[in-house]
Amino acid sequence: MKCIFFRLAIIVMGTVSVCTGCKDFFGSNNNIKTTVNFIGLSDNGSETSTTDKLILTFDKDITDFTTADITIVPSLIKGQLNQTDIGEYELAVSSIDTSRLVTVTIEKKAYIFKPDNKSVMVHYADLVNFNNLTANGEDFKTTTVLTLTFDKDITGLTVMDITITPALIKNTVNRINTGIYELAVSGITSSEQVSVSIGKNGYFFNPSSQITNVYYNPYPVIDIDIGDPSLKLYMNETLLQGKSTNITQGTGTFNVSISPGIYEDIIWYLNGNIAAEGSSKTSIVLSKQIPGTYHITVEAVPADGELNSGSHSFVIK
Repeated sequence: MKCIFFRLAIIVMGTVSVCTGCKDFFGSNNNIKTTVNFIGLSDNGSETSTTDKLILTFDKDITDFTTADITIVPSLIKGQLNQTDIGEYELAVSSIDTSRLVTVTIEKKAYIFKPDNKSVMVHYADLVNFNNLTANGEDFKTTTVLTLTFDKDITGLTVMDITITPALIKNTVNRINTGIYELAVSGITSSEQVSVSIGKNGYFFNPSSQITNVYYNPYPVIDIDIGDPSLKLYMNETLLQGKSTNITQGTGTFNVSISPGIYEDIIWYLNGNIAAEGSSKTSIVLSKQIPGTYHITVEAVPADGELNSGSHSFVIK
């Protein structure tokens, strides 16, 4: 008996669906990844400012880029991630307590990053409150010391860390108490307002500067209270009080004197220059006509031979 074989062709008529992106006999396209070049990594900190942002730069945008795609070692707290330009992102960071090198690694599905990590130095600056600035001196005494007050000590503070505007000569700076420093200055040529700013690696000052008034007197101030007792000065026979007296500008004169008596010698100084001298010269006469500050010092040697002195300033305005 012969066997006869037949081939049965079954033709199915209908719609044929083509699945793209699905795993089938021909393989899958789900494994195709986009290559991104990790171009740059920087921070916004410095030796005087703590880092609070990292700037990540790629050669193209990254779709749905989030902080979960970013790993920082040693760990920092990651804040908001914002795109600032094509391929450029800013990541807010915190919890930095020392300046150190950190490594940022990027990993995201459907992307290959070349390289996948970069390192950057983040910065830490200790916050110091610049609380106050004062100057010694007064209308008839030139400033020689500025006092700077902070809320804590500043390790290794030097005159190089201090800027004065307008410029003065900075001589020495000394710590006199916790957070309090005295800066010796010179070169003052006029009474004016100055600004003092501080900049030192490892510190952030808030505010960065303070202002104060400095004083200038072009005439040397002769020490008072020499001898015992010091001389009392009178104006128009009225005992002078304090260190300075205001006088209204106008015509006429006023008289400055010491107590009458027998003296071996008397010397009167006006703004550091000898104005009168003589054993009987117990008074001098000054004019009210020209405004200004007039510093009077008198030295007298009474009969007992012990030097005495007195001093007073008159401000004519």
